[in-house]
Order: sequence, then structure tokens, then C-alpha cells
Amino acid sequence: MIEIGPPPEPHWTDKMVEAYLMEAADVMKTLPSVKVQGYFSVWPTVLHDFWDAYGWNETAQQKRWRPTPKQIDQMEYVCQWLRWPSVLESKIIWDRSCEIPWKVIEHKRQASRSTLWRHYGSGINKIVAKLNAHDPEGVVIQSYSPY
Repeated sequence: MIEIGPPPEPHWTDKMVEAYLMEAADVMKTLPSVKVQGYFSVWPTVLHDFWDAYGWNETAQQKRWRPTPKQIDQMEYVCQWLRWPSVLESKIIWDRSCEIPWKVIEHKRQASRSTLWRHYGSGINKIVAKLNAHDPEGVVIQSYSPY
């Protein structure tokens, strides 16, 4: 008699999907803002403070890294995952990926935390199931690996 063990562990888990979505949100935050082309200002920058005169700027001190082309490609691939759940679930998942607190999401969506958790978990599970069905070994995401 052949002993049949448990099925092999699928590659994709909910924690992995959450981590990839949070990384995609971080990459999206670092992209430059959209500006209308053709318009520019010839006015010099206005010095509002004593420290501005000496070149110290709080936002300049906190400059973030620029994402690599591979990270941008991975972000675009990961953002396509948000098409699979429903619209409400996708919005909740993206808000949590952007680290928006649950209290703010509750107010914005006018729903209780338990309802939002259900939608969030359901959406993540739909993404995990679809990824395990189409890419069980994680071959596609490994092609975007920056290392």
C-alpha cells in the first residue's frame, strides 16, 4: 500500500501577497508626481525661513530612493492582482498596502472593522487562489527579483 502524504505546500500564501502589495505601494510612493508638460515657473524660490537661506530643507533631507526598472515592472505586475477581487475588496487591500489605519478606512468606507476585515481577507484569498492556480511555483515573480 502506498502512503499518500499531505499535498505539497503551495508557493503563494496570504503573507507573501501582502508583502508584495506593500512593496508595490512603497515603489508607487517613490515615483515622481505627474506634472503638466509645457508649464514652468520662472520665479525664484521664495525663502520663508532662516534655515531656507542656508539650504537646509526638511523634505530634501528625507529624499527617498528611486526605484529600479525591475522594481517598477514588478509593481505593475503586482498591481494587476487587484483586478481579481471585487472593487470594494481591491480598494480595501490597496488602502492597507499603503498603511492607512483601519480607523481611517472605516470612516472612508462607512463600514465596521469586522466587515472590512472580512472583505480584506476574502480579497487576499482570491488573489492567493488565482496565483496558486496560474503560477504555483512563483516563476513569474522570481523573474522580477532584483537580486
